[in-house]
Amino acid sequence: MLAVVAGVGNCAVSAPAVLDFGMGSRALALGEAAVSLSSGESSLYYNPAGIAWAAPSASSSYEIRSDLGHYWDIGAVLGRAGIAVQCFDFGRVPLTDDFGNVIGSYSYRDYDVRLGLAMRASEMPLLAGSWSDLVAIGLVGKILKVETLSAGGGASADLGFLCRSDHPLARVPGITSLALGLQFANVLSTPIAYESGLQENWQRYAVLGCSVETVYGVLVTASATSRGMGGLGIEWRPVPPLALRFGVKSSGVLIGSAGVGISLKRLSIDLTVVMHPYLPGQIRASLGASW
Repeated sequence: MLAVVAGVGNCAVSAPAVLDFGMGSRALALGEAAVSLSSGESSLYYNPAGIAWAAPSASSSYEIRSDLGHYWDIGAVLGRAGIAVQCFDFGRVPLTDDFGNVIGSYSYRDYDVRLGLAMRASEMPLLAGSWSDLVAIGLVGKILKVETLSAGGGASADLGFLCRSDHPLARVPGITSLALGLQFANVLSTPIAYESGLQENWQRYAVLGCSVETVYGVLVTASATSRGMGGLGIEWRPVPPLALRFGVKSSGVLIGSAGVGISLKRLSIDLTVVMHPYLPGQIRASLGASW
């Protein structure tokens, strides 16, 4: 995130890095260790294979920060498919000459549209078996549009796998769910091309993670990426409507997070606070509905 801020100040924003805000409030509170979670619309960001277990739902998040403008996302999942839109608006950016004198300003804004599909192995020909309902594969396509001094855009695709068991394990008392997730980001892509003739490539990387849920209402999740980053999160549900979340993310520095979620019948409200060591605090709120 520090690189993003520095890039904006020098009028050299990296579009894919700017969209590295994650999706939703729950995953953010859990240190973004969500590759092994089936988390509805945010699965379109963290692991599209999670859509295979997601109930029909829709949600939206909003975040405002004094240092990085406005960010929002909205998405929906129905059946084995999902769609989401992310938007980041930095507002007006000063334009300077070679001597640092302000000679004007320009706006910076980008949009990311995601379309995802998932399927369990049991739904694929020749793969049906006792294990096949526990494994899913997902694919999400992303279209990016950048609006700045030189407009541009590009596209890429992520591939994800998720193995999940929701049945108690006889040999491990108290465990109600185990999951292992793997995502390959930007396995296919077209360069982000700008009107000026410049091009920017999407960064390819992999994310591996696991999660464990217990009968005591405690979920522990962890992930690591090939970029040298990782996350760890804990979610505790002391009573059915309430969820308390804590997380830490390693991204060059350690970034702590905490959040709370409330589920009221088919509605859910989530709030997350992220404590950066060098940047102002980050607050994100989400509203969701399921049916």
